[in-house]
Amino acid sequence: MISVSDFTSSKNVKFAALGIVVLALIGLLVYRYHAHTQEALRQAQEMTEEQARDAEALRERLRISEGQAEQLARVIERAQQGKTQPVTHVTVTAPTVESAAADIRERINRNDKTLPPAALEKTDRTVVAPQPDNKDYQVGVYKINLDKKRKVKAGVTQVDSRTYWTAGLQVGRWEGLVHGQGGDVKGGSVIYTIVEW
Repeated sequence: MISVSDFTSSKNVKFAALGIVVLALIGLLVYRYHAHTQEALRQAQEMTEEQARDAEALRERLRISEGQAEQLARVIERAQQGKTQPVTHVTVTAPTVESAAADIRERINRNDKTLPPAALEKTDRTVVAPQPDNKDYQVGVYKINLDKKRKVKAGVTQVDSRTYWTAGLQVGRWEGLVHGQGGDVKGGSVIYTIVEW
């Protein structure tokens, strides 16, 4: 004999399993889209000397935040002025500084092993720009790793004998979670990260 509580429990398990499968599929699709987009953004970008120092041009071209673009523009300007020494260097023969920058960008995107490993390092963004004011290093290669401030989360929450699907978004230190059962939203949480390390 099957009791009503057995049927309800079985129904909850099926809804929870279905919720997990749906969240896993959504997560997989988001991951694949994000991975493809990020791979395209990882390709080395050639910029002019002026564009590389312009925070707005950096923000638009590299698809980074305003704060990241401003910080990057300051770092590039210091390097172009020769105030920052490179990690490594390579000599390229080219008729102009601009053609040397184009050659380096192309070689980075081809993963040319004749370049130093630092130039081929996998980073979030790469900018190649002429820096004619720097007489020692006339082409700069800037390898950029960005802070990952946004995260999409999915999981399962168990409270007493009830199972809920959970979906969330984290932006900076704030995280919002939604808890549901079947197709119904049953609650939510807002969490603030107090300490990071």
